[in-house]
Formats: sequence, C-alpha cells, structure tokens
Amino acid sequence: MRKIISSYLSLFFVAAFFLSGGCAEKLKSSPDQKVLAEFIVPSDSNLIFIPVRFDEEEYLFCLDTGSNTTIFDVSLKNKLGKRILWPKKGEAALGKPMKVEYFRAPQAYLGPLNLKRCRIVGVVDLEPVSFALANKIHGIIGMDFLKKYVSPL
Repeated sequence: MRKIISSYLSLFFVAAFFLSGGCAEKLKSSPDQKVLAEFIVPSDSNLIFIPVRFDEEEYLFCLDTGSNTTIFDVSLKNKLGKRILWPKKGEAALGKPMKVEYFRAPQAYLGPLNLKRCRIVGVVDLEPVSFALANKIHGIIGMDFLKKYVSPL
C-alpha cells in the first residue's frame, strides 16, 4: 500500500511539474499581457524592495503578498492627512500585537501605478521590520493594491 501511494505521489509531482511549465509558457507567449512596470531586483535577495514616489521623494517599500493591506511607516503619517478610522489592534508576524491607524490612500506611485487605488492604507511602526531586515523600509505593498494587476491563468 505504501509503495502504491508513493508511486501516485511521484506521478502527481512529475505531472504538476510539467503542467506548471506549460502554463508558464502560455503566460510568456500571451499577446494580451503587457508589462506595466519594471524594477531591478537583486538576485541574491529573498525579499523584493521597490521604490515608491510619494510627496516628491522616493521611498523604499517591500512587496508582500501575505499582507492584505498596503502599509505606510509611521514616519510618513504626518504626510497622509487626517486619520479616517479609529486605531485598531492588529497582529504582526509571530502574533506580536501592534496598533494600526487608517488613512485615505495618498497620491503615491509604484512606477506609473497609483497607490490611490487602494483607497485606504494602514500606518504602522515599521522600525522593528527595518531593523530585522537591516534596511530602512517606509512601507509594504499589500494585496489590496496588487490584486488589481494579477490576471487569472
């Protein structure tokens, strides 16, 4: 029985490997898709850091598909205008509690793409994240922004 399950699992992984390769080829050759923005990402990095233009300056943001909300660092809070929702308790990685304040999304740009489309952004103290990454980041681009640019297979 164990041998049969092992054989099926092996067959499944081989089939998944070939099928995923076929999908990748479809994406590359699809004439309907166009590149909206390009960024240089170091190949030795586990994270993707991208520049965001905001208030006539460029800030480093981290791309995070695990974040539901686009986040700005508390250091940019005064440039975001008036808070629109009461602060809420949130949960950071590893269950650490944090305070999140919400503001209307500002005119900020990731390449030509306007973050205003998020409608609401969170503000969190990202100093511990910057310290852990050994790189000052001013925000996180979350799925609320990215989902508008992901096309189904």
